[in-house]
Amino acid sequence: MRRFLSSVLAVVVAVLAAEGLLRLAFPKQIFFHCDFTNGVHMPDRDYGFRWRPGYEGIMRHPDGVYAPVPLRLNEYAFRLPVASTNAGPGALRVLLLGGRSMMFCFGFPDRETIAGRMADLAPRPLVVQNATSAGIDLYRNWHLAREQILAFKPDVILVSIYKEDPFFLGEFAPEFTRLPPPPGTPEQLFILWDGMVSGRSPLVHRLGRHHDTSYLLYGLCNLQTRYLDARADVVRWFRRHTARAPAPDRPQGMTAFLRHIAASPVTGGAAVGVVLLPQMNKPPDLYAHLVPLLPEEMPVANLHADLIHELSRYPWVADGHYGREGNERIARALLDHALRLDAARKGRPPAAVPPPAP
Repeated sequence: MRRFLSSVLAVVVAVLAAEGLLRLAFPKQIFFHCDFTNGVHMPDRDYGFRWRPGYEGIMRHPDGVYAPVPLRLNEYAFRLPVASTNAGPGALRVLLLGGRSMMFCFGFPDRETIAGRMADLAPRPLVVQNATSAGIDLYRNWHLAREQILAFKPDVILVSIYKEDPFFLGEFAPEFTRLPPPPGTPEQLFILWDGMVSGRSPLVHRLGRHHDTSYLLYGLCNLQTRYLDARADVVRWFRRHTARAPAPDRPQGMTAFLRHIAASPVTGGAAVGVVLLPQMNKPPDLYAHLVPLLPEEMPVANLHADLIHELSRYPWVADGHYGREGNERIARALLDHALRLDAARKGRPPAAVPPPAP
C-alpha cells in the first residue's frame, strides 16, 4: 500500500512540475480558443455550414487574451464595412477576399481589424468591405461572397492566400462553378456547449470550455495537431536541405482560378491583386514555389517575404494570429497595394500612405 501511495504521489508531483515548467516556458498567447455566443453559424445544404446573416453577439478568448468583443455581421454574413471619416459617394471601394481567420481578425472590434486600420490610415476617402469568413477556404469564400461583391461594387479586390488554400483548386477547374462537398464531420459544424460555440476536437468538446485551464491538458488535447505540424516542418526542412529532395507539390488551377475571379461579371471589372499572408515561424521563402504560378498580369504583394522578420518582433496571439501591431503593419501594406492597383487602373500615380507615428 505504501508503495502504491508513493507511486501516486510521484505522479502528482510530476504532473504539477510539468504544469509549472510549461507555464514558465510558454506565454499565454500559445492558446487558441475563440468563442462566439450561440447562433454565429447555421447549417447550409450546399456548404455544410455558413456564417449567419445579421448575427449580433460577442466573440472572445476565454484564455484571457481578449475581453468579450461585440461582433455584428451584415445581411450577407460578413463583418460590417469600415470607412474613413471623409468617405463619400466617390470613395475608393476595396474588398478583402480570402485569408480565413487571419483576415477576419478574431477578437478585434471593427476599427482595430486590418480593414478598419486601412480605413483610418487612408490618405484619401476609402471604404473597406471584409468579405472573409473565418474557417472557410478561399474557394468556398469566393462562392459565399458573390452576392456581397455584387452589392458592394468594389473598385479593387485583394485576394489573400494563406496556408493550403491553393492546393485543391485543380479539382474544380476549368469552370470553377462546382461547389465543394460539405464538411464531413460534425465538429466542422461548430458543436455547441456551455452557451458558446467552437470548432475544436471531440475531446475538447467533452471536456468543456475549461479544457485549456491546464497547459498540460491543453497539450494533450492537441497532440495530433502538434504532431502533424511537427512532421510537416521536418519534411519541409529536408526538402530545403537535400539536393535530391522532390520539389513541393505544385498547386494546380491557381492561375486559372484567379483569372476566373478577375474576369467574372460578379467583380464588375474591379482591379484584382494577390496578397500572400505572413505565417508565424515559417521561412521567408515560404511561397517561393507558388509565386511563379500566379498570373503575370496580376500584381502580387508577398507580405510574408517582406514583413515576416519585422512581424516576428511583435506579439502574435491565439496560435499564430496577428496581434494589434501586426494588424497595423499589414493594413499599411494592403492599403499601399490597393492604392497602387487603383492608380494603375486609372493611369495615374498612387497616393502615399502616411508613415507610422514615431
